[in-house]
Amino acid sequence: MLRQLFYSLIYLTEPIGFIWFLLCVGALIFARKKQWLASIYCIVIAGIISIIGSTPLPGKLVEMLEKQYLRQDPFDVPVCDAVVSLGGSVQTSKYDAHNLDVMYSGDRIFMAVELAKRGRAKNLVIGGSGYLFNGVLKIEPDMVKQWLTDWKLNYVPIYSLGATDNTHDEALRVANLAKTNGWQQILVVTSAYHMPRTAATFKKAGLNIVCVPCDFQTSLSIETPVSYTLVPRYQGFVKLSIFIHEILGMATYKIHGWI
Repeated sequence: MLRQLFYSLIYLTEPIGFIWFLLCVGALIFARKKQWLASIYCIVIAGIISIIGSTPLPGKLVEMLEKQYLRQDPFDVPVCDAVVSLGGSVQTSKYDAHNLDVMYSGDRIFMAVELAKRGRAKNLVIGGSGYLFNGVLKIEPDMVKQWLTDWKLNYVPIYSLGATDNTHDEALRVANLAKTNGWQQILVVTSAYHMPRTAATFKKAGLNIVCVPCDFQTSLSIETPVSYTLVPRYQGFVKLSIFIHEILGMATYKIHGWI
């Protein structure tokens, strides 16, 4: 009990917890002053924050996306002509090795390299964006390719898709590569929550794909914090943002005819 109280006090120092606390205090102050509308407003906002930050609801929403292409063994896949790692694994950094900062979705490139290392793909294709770095345009997949080559992780030929803006652009460029090289089947690696939109986009581009999700954000794969907490925390907001981003992304892609 004392331990839970201690952690609750620590959580109050986080921005979400602190805002929630101020809303609770505000609700009490307004109620004492009989300013009922203001008090109700504070209670409603604090309640919404609690639902998002103190319950497993956001995680359950993300699980709906992650479980669609879940594999019990990610390496139990057929040998394919290529494995594609979608962008988002790294970004440029002035003071990190190879000028690369591995991002929260860095699992993508690690999974793709591991698949190539295990002989599940004959080629490795890297996607990603372009960034201005010290006034010079740096291409994420080119930098990752150089990093893998320098570290002698180039178990198979590596292809860069160049700078792309989104998953649709990546799918079109992979389709061109497949046509040029006569590739028949391709492994696609991306975050599990992003896989439903990715799979639909690559299939729309005419590609025969095998999906290998990674970068799980929920208890489907990883140990997550306690589902219920008294003081709301930021993790629920991160998961809700992921879910909303993917739902809106699906809607946008449908409107454009990309899926």
